[in-house]
Amino acid sequence: MVSFYGTATRGAEVTLTVDGRSATAPTYSSGMWFAPPIAVSAGAKSITLTQTVGGQTSAPVIIERSFASPVRTPTLASPAVGSSTPSGMVSFYGYSTPGATVTVSVGGRTVTAPTYSSGMWFAPPVYVGSGNQSIYLTATKDGETTPTVRTVRYFRA
Repeated sequence: MVSFYGTATRGAEVTLTVDGRSATAPTYSSGMWFAPPIAVSAGAKSITLTQTVGGQTSAPVIIERSFASPVRTPTLASPAVGSSTPSGMVSFYGYSTPGATVTVSVGGRTVTAPTYSSGMWFAPPVYVGSGNQSIYLTATKDGETTPTVRTVRYFRA
C-alpha cells in the first residue's frame, strides 16, 4: 500500500489514479490533501491527478514514478554460511516480509513456507544431497514475487 499526498487549491477534491486504482481526497484549508493508501504493484507507473473545484475539473497532471516491490527478498538464516550440516533431511529457515510465502528449491525439490508476523519463515524438511548445493529462494505476497535469490551451502556426507 502506498500513501499519496500533495497540495491543491483550497476546497478542491483531488482524484488520483495509479495502477488502475483510484482514490479521492479533500483539500484542507492549508491546501494539503492526503489520499487513502492504494495498492500499487512494482514497476514504472503513471500517476494521474485532477482537482475539482465548484464542479470544474482540471486537466489531468501525469507524473511518472517507479515503485519497488513491497515484498522483501528472502534471506536464509539456517543452515548458516560455513556451518557443517549433514546431508539428508534438512530444515531451512530465514526472514522475509510478514504474510509472504517463501519458496525454497534445492536439488530439484521444492517446499513452501509461510512468513510469520515476526518476519521468520520455517520450511518443512527437504532431502539434500552431499557437497555444495545451490539453494533458490523467492517470496510472494499479494501477487508480487521477488527475484530469485541463489545461495550455496556445503552439506557433508
